[in-house]
Formats: sequence, C-alpha cells, structure tokens
Amino acid sequence: MSLIRHIVEPLQLVLSWQPPDGARSRRAVGAILKRDGGTVFRYLTGTPSFTNAIAAGFRGYPAFSLTQEEHSSGVLETFLTRLPNRARADFRDFLTHHRLPSDATISDFALLGYTGAKLPSDSFEFVPIFEDTFTELELLLGSCGFRHQHVDLSTLAIGENVDFVAEPNNEFDPSAAAMVVNGRKIGYVNRILSPTFSQWLQRRPVRGNVDRINGRADRPLVYVFAEIGRPILVGA
Repeated sequence: MSLIRHIVEPLQLVLSWQPPDGARSRRAVGAILKRDGGTVFRYLTGTPSFTNAIAAGFRGYPAFSLTQEEHSSGVLETFLTRLPNRARADFRDFLTHHRLPSDATISDFALLGYTGAKLPSDSFEFVPIFEDTFTELELLLGSCGFRHQHVDLSTLAIGENVDFVAEPNNEFDPSAAAMVVNGRKIGYVNRILSPTFSQWLQRRPVRGNVDRINGRADRPLVYVFAEIGRPILVGA
C-alpha cells in the first residue's frame, strides 16, 4: 500500500459542493483561508462556479449563513466535526484509509484537505490547494468522471500505472489533466485542482497508480495515488 510520505501544508482549502440530483460536476463554493494566525471561511461569491451552484440549488453551508460573505468565528472547529476525533481508537485506521501514515504529524487544516472531510450525508468535500514550492508531495485523488469513460471495472487492477495527460484543448477545462491506464482514459483530476496539477505536469515528474476501487455498482469510484516530484530545473 502506498503512503503519503511528504505532508505539505496547503495554501488554502476549497470547499466544493455537488448537486444531489441532476448534473454531478462539483462547484467551488467557498474556501478556508489562513489569516492573522487564524482561519476564515469565505464564500466565493461572484465567481462563475458559485453562480452556477446557486442556480443548481446551493443554499450555503449549514453553519455559515450566505447573508455574510466571510466568517471568522469557529471555522476550523465547525468543519472538524466532519472528521473522527483524534482521540478515537480507530483514528489511526482513518489516517491509513486516506493513505496517511498512522503516526502522521499533521495539522487540523491539512487533515481537512488531505482527507476531503467528505460525509455520506451531504455533498461537500474539501480540495487542498498548494503553493508551488520545490517540495515533493503525494495525493490520493478520486478519478472524476469515471462513469462517463465506459471502462469495465473488471479490466482495472490495483497497482496499475496511471499516466496523467494534460488536455490544453479540452473544451470544458483548458487546464484538464486526464488519468490514463494502458491507453484508456479513466477520468480526470478534480477541476478545482487541475490548474495546479497542469502546472506540475509541465515542471515536475508525476506518476500514479490505481489505489483502490469502490463505490456503488451504478456509481463506481476509482482512486489514484499520485506522486509529484521536485521541479525539474532547466539546464540542471
């Protein structure tokens, strides 16, 4: 089993939301930002993604009213209720499930990002955004749009190599990064992360493997473990 060996503190955490019915693409609706030694939660009002979310039925995160664009009280405490308490006996299993070492030293902020803090009871999930540094890192990524690729799950195997291919001419997302196994596209990197990921593909060695396959029969989920190396220095 692959494990995340380099835990990098995210620059910010984008909160994504998916309509419970109809179109299934995720929308970026808010972000947790670090500010003055603390954190704030800000709705991404005025962005196309937020506008589309409102049209699709988004009414805000339950704990933070949409009538206020930015919230500074109890931000991390509120979102940490989406995760198991660190004192629980099975917390180490939770870390391992998300490919974090069972003895990982990780901040609450980073923990929300690396795990996504996704619940079966709603349609929210965090996407970590990283500063482009010289640090190598690893991520566990869901393959977005897998069901649209018409790939037979029985033909995929845990551990198979995954290539990441930039699609600058993609009509829906010019920063799209496709996941490809043996020449077959199995989906894409999350659109919220894809601008950063496409930059990594230009400057860094990136490799992946099929980590696990689960989900329902009508909505299978394929997870890919991605390893992003240090930037390649031109002329080095």
